[in-house]
Amino acid sequence: MLPTVAQSRLLTPGEVAEILRVSEETVLRMLRAGELRGIKVGRQWRIPFLSVQQIVGETHGPEQG
Repeated sequence: MLPTVAQSRLLTPGEVAEILRVSEETVLRMLRAGELRGIKVGRQWRIPFLSVQQIVGETHGPEQG
């Protein structure tokens, strides 16, 4: 199954910080530590939306209900 356009969207560290409600420096630290998957474009990071979804899923765990 191919990802949708929204799922394949690349986000900036600032956008990811807003989604996760952390500082941009925390996002950059997570990228450098390998906790969050991203790619470097020149000197800037870009993070696939799917990587953010995976982090949120790991944080919240499986849904109960």
